[in-house]
Amino acid sequence: QVVKDCMSCKAKPPQLKKVQIAPGFVVQQQVAPSCDHVCNAGTKQVVKGHSQLLEVMIEQGIPEGHEIKFEMEADEYPDRLPGDLIFKVKSAPHPYFKRVKNDLHMKMKISLLEALVGFHKVIDHLDGRKVDVERDTVTPPGYQMILKEEGMPKHNVPSEHGNLIIKFEIVFPERISPQQAAQVRSLLA
Repeated sequence: QVVKDCMSCKAKPPQLKKVQIAPGFVVQQQVAPSCDHVCNAGTKQVVKGHSQLLEVMIEQGIPEGHEIKFEMEADEYPDRLPGDLIFKVKSAPHPYFKRVKNDLHMKMKISLLEALVGFHKVIDHLDGRKVDVERDTVTPPGYQMILKEEGMPKHNVPSEHGNLIIKFEIVFPERISPQQAAQVRSLLA
């Protein structure tokens, strides 16, 4: 980066000066130049910048809110060390899955018939695999099925995974005919 003095006021970049705050105690402070003029860059100095492409690697299973730090990559100014550039991981929402730590949660709708006699369904996992979901018994409302090791990979241990937790919602028919009602009564009585 190239630093130039302000063309209007010839202001210099901030200086580091030693200041005595008590007997035997000296601190080093940044002192701004003595000028009230603010250049069109918004500071008392004009800094000509450059851009740099940084590649951020998002590892499998990286948790929500995880910070990825690039040390000394933030803006540079004269007589100051550049700060760190920090990226914070924020997951985009998914239409079917919700992540809770290493587990994946999802809701699956099944018909009343499927809730009573069982079902077989296939879901597309985040990594493209097909996962079979199957029950051959009655599924009560609000039932949760846990599929072990079908959740998110654990960060720094990609061979281990969380669980996939499926909560079932039963879709009831809006109406049934009197004949169907009689058949259901005779079957369940």
